[in-house]
Amino acid sequence: MTDSTFRGTPLTARDRNALQNRYKGVFFRETFIAPENRPLPPGLLTEAGRLHAKLDRILREQRVCEASRRSGALDWEALWRFTVGNPDVFAHKTPPKAGESDFYLLIERGDSARLRTALLAAAVLEEASKDLVHLKIVCFDGDADDVEHCVIRDFDQKERGCRCCGALDQLAAGSGGRNGYSIRVAAMELQKRNKKRRVLLVLPNGLPPACEQPPAEIADARSAVQAARRRGTIVIPVLYGAADVPESRESCRQMYEKGIVSTPAENLLPALEKLIITLIR
Repeated sequence: MTDSTFRGTPLTARDRNALQNRYKGVFFRETFIAPENRPLPPGLLTEAGRLHAKLDRILREQRVCEASRRSGALDWEALWRFTVGNPDVFAHKTPPKAGESDFYLLIERGDSARLRTALLAAAVLEEASKDLVHLKIVCFDGDADDVEHCVIRDFDQKERGCRCCGALDQLAAGSGGRNGYSIRVAAMELQKRNKKRRVLLVLPNGLPPACEQPPAEIADARSAVQAARRRGTIVIPVLYGAADVPESRESCRQMYEKGIVSTPAENLLPALEKLIITLIR
């Protein structure tokens, strides 16, 4: 079964050539979750409804006060400080509306338990964001010769049940890897959206990448993150399920350098909710 609302990542010939030149012999492919019209389970639906109401209230308040707002707005370039406990993230600017923002949730396919945790949290965000926030959800996996992006939910596509719930059955665990390649693809796509605020939330595997990937892979991911940030994309990694593993924290620090959110797996959804709410205020 296919979904005609998926159109594929809008990479230009120039984008693909740049990727091919950087990653010799690596093949990029996209797959797509088939819509199953599955509803969100009742407990998660309640969580999504609560978050949707909160987002809607924030956006309504912004529309009322935006014209006269002269201080207390977030400085998006300094937002990473929020994740490390530094409250100095404000500037004398009016923030863009949520309709002028794009959120890209990039989930690395690791072991089945972490993948399930990530997809359930993403399912709540998928439901809560409807009609309010532009959100794309993608799972990625890769090795030396191949990078796969499985598109779960595309920007602004027609809603058909809970796509993340369908992904629970359609997506198997992966080996993880090729963070740099996938970050570059996501950043290229966000750049084409021409929104004032572009946010890339990355959910790494949670396993110690330093034990699995050569230093060149970590350096490539760091280079991809730096390039995305230079072009104005906010990149925030959310390390979950392995926050107490020193190797995981160090590998994540080497790849992303700053703005790292670290949380136990059971707190992944609250951590993502807090980020989304902070980013649209």
